[in-house]
Amino acid sequence: MKRFFTLTTPVIGLRVHSSSVLCSLGIALSLVLVPLGPQEAFGAPSAQTATPSSLPEPSSIKTVVSSSILDYSGSGTWVKSASHWKWRLTSGDYLKNSWARISGVDYYFDAAGIMASGWRYLNGWYHFASSGAKESGWIRSAGYWYFLDPLEGIMQTGFISTGGARYFLESNGAMSIGWIASEGNWYYADPQQGGSLATSVRTLHDGTYTFDSSGKMATGWTLVSGKWQYFASSGRRILGWVLDQGNWFYLNPSSANMAIGWLALGGSWYWLDPSSGAMTTGWLRDGDAWYWLDPSSGAMATGTAITNGRLSRFDSSGRWISYIDQHPIIAQPSASQSSLIASMTQVYLNTGRPYPTWALSSGGAGDITAFATILYEEAAAEGISPELVFCQVMKETGWLQFGGDVTASQFNFAGLGAVGGGAAGASFPSVRIGVRAQVQHLRAYADPWASSATLAYPLVDPRFTYVRKGSAPYIEYLGIQENPNGVGWATAKNYGYDLVSMMDAYF
Repeated sequence: MKRFFTLTTPVIGLRVHSSSVLCSLGIALSLVLVPLGPQEAFGAPSAQTATPSSLPEPSSIKTVVSSSILDYSGSGTWVKSASHWKWRLTSGDYLKNSWARISGVDYYFDAAGIMASGWRYLNGWYHFASSGAKESGWIRSAGYWYFLDPLEGIMQTGFISTGGARYFLESNGAMSIGWIASEGNWYYADPQQGGSLATSVRTLHDGTYTFDSSGKMATGWTLVSGKWQYFASSGRRILGWVLDQGNWFYLNPSSANMAIGWLALGGSWYWLDPSSGAMTTGWLRDGDAWYWLDPSSGAMATGTAITNGRLSRFDSSGRWISYIDQHPIIAQPSASQSSLIASMTQVYLNTGRPYPTWALSSGGAGDITAFATILYEEAAAEGISPELVFCQVMKETGWLQFGGDVTASQFNFAGLGAVGGGAAGASFPSVRIGVRAQVQHLRAYADPWASSATLAYPLVDPRFTYVRKGSAPYIEYLGIQENPNGVGWATAKNYGYDLVSMMDAYF
């Protein structure tokens, strides 16, 4: 469920303002180089190639009049010199390096007295119509859009708000289109909305993004219409499971909202904290019932499960019923030696299976009673339950019929070393030594302090050193799938429980 995200953003019209931001996000960009614009004397500004059609045409833009400009109406006359216009005062002089208001329109005359048109830098960039009138508001020049201060007419840069929308203007004044990186944040100038910054949810070709009222792209946890949603560092809205600061959360695929409470998913139930939304693990009390949520996956338990090292029973709805008493491997016999040997003999005879005298007599066990006697003595010597050893022998050998990779003549009654794929496993010189190896192997699983020095007899188990000592103190834990340590004797599901069921049935 772990997820890692990398933004692959379209770069058409992208305006880059912080290379450190781009590097930190790991975004590969294709930069569009543009001319210097107004910084070149009398040159037309340059910027993005997109031309939003929703902005007003220059012909509809009103000229701006500043109260600080002197009014020369009636105090001079227009004079055309070559292809230029000048203003000659009644004194005969021409206005030079000066602003002038004439008939309610503001003009600028340069050092030669020529009326300005196009772009001029006058302690800020201005734009003059071909008529010489100073312009304001949105203008389109050389295919690009610019915004001039509505009062003074100075070209604007950076973020602006006008007409109920926000825009971003390059350092050369040109309006940006597409993705914008500025001061560690991302913005999107929507070409479908006249270049205005997105301030809500936008679904683009590579994902869904959310922007706040300032146009800033959302990352991490964000409230959207009163519901929590999660956005990757790339800005993409995340659906499904997400890991954040060590906790798992679930974002509903249909709404993208963070789920809380009980969640049914993939055949399992999960509990997501109503306050934080974090997936809960371990014990949970809901109403008057207790539930167990798997520590690794968060899935609610049903049936039986290991809970903090103890076996518990749950109903089909996940409600905890009770603890189940577990059966230790190291245990006293349930009856006297003679009584238990007699019981083992009778249990075997009741199955109707023939005892393999032909194979086991040479190993010192000519009949089932002799076999049971050896088994009891070896188990008791190490403190292992004789009933367990008997049931395991019968389970592993098919009631001494063998038939698998191990043969009766190997005197290997627990499949030691038989790992499948035709591997026959270990062989032993006698029935007693074979049973002893099995008992020593059980001791290794049950006793955390087991060693060759603590065993009742010299070590004969060839796999004793491979066992994680004390990793399966209970019979139920002999099955790897049921062992909280993830180890055990066999991989078969409920292996240990099957042995307990046999013990309950026969003893």
